[in-house]
Amino acid sequence: MKRYIVIALSAALLLASCTRLDEIQTKLDEMEQRLESVEEYCSDLNREILALQDLINALQEREHIVSVSPISENGEIIGQTIRFSGGASVSVYTRDRQSAAAPFISVGQGEDGRWYWTKDGVWMTDNTGSRIPVSGQDGVTPRLKVSESRWFISYDQGNHWSELEGVPGGAVFVSVDSSSPDHVVFTLADGSSFAVPKHRGLSIEISETDGVGVSPGTSRRLPYTISGASENVQIEAIAEGAQSLVIPKDKFTGEIQITAGATLAENARVLVFVADGETVILRKITLEQSSIQIQEAAARQVPYSGGEITIDILTNTEIEIEIPDNAASWITLVPDTKSHLLSRKLSVAANEGAERTATLTVRDKHSSLHEELTVLQPAGPQAYVSTDYSKNGTFKVLQTAEGGGQGINIVFLGDAYSDRLIADGTYDNDMKQAMEHYFEIEPYASLRSYFNCYQVYAVSQKEIYEPEVPSFFHIRLGDKNVSEYSKDKIYQYAQRVDGLLDNAKPSGSPTQVDGEPYQFYNMIPGGLLVIVVLNTSRPASRSWMGYNGTSISMCSKQQNDEVFQRVIWHEAGGHGFGRLAEETFLTYLTLSDSRAEALAKAKSYGLYQNVDTTDDADKICWSALLGIPAYSGEVGIIEGGWLTTRGVWRSSESSIMRDNTGRFNAVGREIIFRRVMTLRHGNTYEYNLSDFLSYDAKNLQDAQATKAAVSVLGPPIPRCDPDFGLR
Repeated sequence: MKRYIVIALSAALLLASCTRLDEIQTKLDEMEQRLESVEEYCSDLNREILALQDLINALQEREHIVSVSPISENGEIIGQTIRFSGGASVSVYTRDRQSAAAPFISVGQGEDGRWYWTKDGVWMTDNTGSRIPVSGQDGVTPRLKVSESRWFISYDQGNHWSELEGVPGGAVFVSVDSSSPDHVVFTLADGSSFAVPKHRGLSIEISETDGVGVSPGTSRRLPYTISGASENVQIEAIAEGAQSLVIPKDKFTGEIQITAGATLAENARVLVFVADGETVILRKITLEQSSIQIQEAAARQVPYSGGEITIDILTNTEIEIEIPDNAASWITLVPDTKSHLLSRKLSVAANEGAERTATLTVRDKHSSLHEELTVLQPAGPQAYVSTDYSKNGTFKVLQTAEGGGQGINIVFLGDAYSDRLIADGTYDNDMKQAMEHYFEIEPYASLRSYFNCYQVYAVSQKEIYEPEVPSFFHIRLGDKNVSEYSKDKIYQYAQRVDGLLDNAKPSGSPTQVDGEPYQFYNMIPGGLLVIVVLNTSRPASRSWMGYNGTSISMCSKQQNDEVFQRVIWHEAGGHGFGRLAEETFLTYLTLSDSRAEALAKAKSYGLYQNVDTTDDADKICWSALLGIPAYSGEVGIIEGGWLTTRGVWRSSESSIMRDNTGRFNAVGREIIFRRVMTLRHGNTYEYNLSDFLSYDAKNLQDAQATKAAVSVLGPPIPRCDPDFGLR
């Protein structure tokens, strides 16, 4: 009997063990399936990131799309195959495999025209803080991997990995729209989009055609790309006054070599013929003798704090800038987006030692032709620290409003100014210069007597901006803009002006900023514009516009006084007081719902009246000016504005709010004039458009001269999407 019991117990135990083993095996199988699914998802994302890079490469290389073919799976369209004029193709998948919201890997176009990688709408940067480019010789392909259920990203072909917060969200692509006859629109998961042009017949693109510079006895090669052609396409180049040779790379790309003799004929040219079957097209290349002229001075002084300097070069040939070995550690060439430019930028590091100089050579790539440029940089005062803070928070009057009515308030502050820069008059001179620039453009020039202007002293500990240490007003500098700042600290010091807060209404509860008492006032008679001058030559600016009418504009001194002047006009005159929107339009392709909502909210508070989301002449913000004959050539309805290419309209082709040259357009002048008059005369004032028309007659007389002035763009001011908010 005991024997049977033992056998029965053994059988039961064996059965239980088998059941447990089955459960373990099932869980292992499930884990393996999940791992395979995650690895497949990671592989799909890497594939889509590579496809996105291929599209941007094609866009940058000016290739055209020949065809768009659907990709199907089980009867469902899950993507598109894109074929380019150069023969390459890329598969774009729009099927979402993951519901996680972030981080999204995407791209964005910088103000320099290049495309850079983004994550969650923020630029990806390397360990030096530089944006990571998508295309070009320095283009990078981000790679993803999964290890122990954690996601990692690499920007250097997998040599180094950084952990991501969260699981990468969804497919990279959301949709591919090929309905337009001119282009294909690719919409990404972060809401951004870009367009690649479609192929439209036989064509050849040559890198340069007009006034190509060639030195006697030398040769140049001009790359070409043929599009819209069959494999039987033929190309031939015939030179007059020089020699030419076609050097094909393949059927559709190659170079045209041009060789000049001992002299170059005055009307020298090259005729390029492209034939494909019965279709023949002709392109003409005109030739000139090479020249290089460095504009302005042949020596440039850079502040000890470093920054970027622009070298304007009048040339008709391909150039390169040679930096001597002993200066390579502190002068670097900022990458360009084109092979032939009339200007180049140099980035100069902050000087932590003795004064230093370097002689750079601007050289023709195809001959011995060259010019020299000297860069000078004084010794850095990093060791200097302020000791006298006695003037901190004191103020002085720069200008008092004249005549009847209420004065409009502007307060000037300086950031990164030490006690010695206050003692030697630098602070006073810079604040006065900023004020003078503000009133050097209409309508401010004519309305200057309506303004009260003050300056408040702010004694900074140091005279430089350090990456890890915020400045007096908690300002940090990013890539050509102000990345961080303290509104409360700035207003705390602006309010030190005696009498400024008389009859003002406080908002919120009293608090402290840096250990000092602070109370925000959102209703100040005459309004309040605070202009913060940043003591740096680095391009940096930013504006904050409160719904209640107060505002802050931060403007660096820039590389030279002319650029500083335009920054003051754009930021302080346009955004700060005028509450105008950017009139540039290259950041976003179309107006997203979220940006449309933000624009509508801002407009409800009186901001951004120089752009609109309708092209209806009867409903657009500036409809009153459209019906006046005198403004027929000055005021129109042009698509593109508020950083958006489509869905937003502006009133003029050029203005200080778009390309940073010339003046405020008529709509901008009317908005500024109306606000000045309303603040000046108070709530009892009833605005009359005829008042503006009488004032503006003189500006219409100068319109032709202004149009000529804006035909050549000046040094760019960083585009910004100003902050605004209710306090």
